[in-house]
Amino acid sequence: MSSVEKEIPSPYVANLLNTWNEFIAAGKIQESIDMKSEIERLLSERKDEMELVEYFYLLDYSHSIAFGMGAIGSLANVVSMLSKGNHELLTTYYYDLCTGDYEYFNKNYTKAIAYYESAERTLSRIPDVGDLKFAEFHYKIGIAYYAIDQHLFSVSHVAKAKEIFEKEEMHKNDAIQCSMIMGVNLYDMGRLDEAEIAFRGALTESEYHGYAMVTAKIYHNLGLIQWQRASYDKAIYFLKRLIHMIGSETQKKGYRRSICCPGLITMQDTEKKRLIGISLVLNNVMNIMMMSTGQVENPFISMKSLQWKK
Repeated sequence: MSSVEKEIPSPYVANLLNTWNEFIAAGKIQESIDMKSEIERLLSERKDEMELVEYFYLLDYSHSIAFGMGAIGSLANVVSMLSKGNHELLTTYYYDLCTGDYEYFNKNYTKAIAYYESAERTLSRIPDVGDLKFAEFHYKIGIAYYAIDQHLFSVSHVAKAKEIFEKEEMHKNDAIQCSMIMGVNLYDMGRLDEAEIAFRGALTESEYHGYAMVTAKIYHNLGLIQWQRASYDKAIYFLKRLIHMIGSETQKKGYRRSICCPGLITMQDTEKKRLIGISLVLNNVMNIMMMSTGQVENPFISMKSLQWKK
């Protein structure tokens, strides 16, 4: 099997940037120098979000002013950012944003929401900020609310994010993800008809744009809706499509592990065996999905949502 190199998570780098910020504010020269070197090394080894790079330039500028050392980031980068707001305001914004990401990464969802909302308030004070920035906050807050089962709050925020993303050609995938999160919220609330509408809308867009792994997740979710309705033949239909797609994608990525689905063999047997078969398929697909993508994100309905039908 080919190995998948694990990239250092962005929230880890974000937390280091915040620590560097604190060292600068406290006047700790050597600690600041050491932290700057470590962050430079990490940023050079990975492809990061623009927010982290911009935060680095701001802190690099602060570091140079505080300790009389030359900044690595070009003056043009700093001037461009400062034209959107003062240095202190931008630094506060990035500090709260990165803290929110780090808290979410550590599953402290309530804390994450508080920091995201604080960062959003700061962002609203910075002139000429595009709607996309606010869409990203609504998305982050929405998935954090989903993680703590606050479904109505989650749907409200994600719907706002989707409305903005749909207007941007480069953010069609983000709009699809929003539909999926709305779908899982509705699913968990037992509103299966509405959940199916959300997933089918996402499926149309995902297939059109060729987002294979996203499409696979949607097949899974539609299969679970049919499972909950006890429409097992329809559930099997979606699961078979899911399995075929996962197999194709893992082969493209060089994985040699086969997708063995013993449950499908028993589909013509008793209802009990049919249920066991679907369960085996789902467990196996979960493993393949995790191996293929490195993680299973929120829009992928958890196995805990399954209920046996009697």
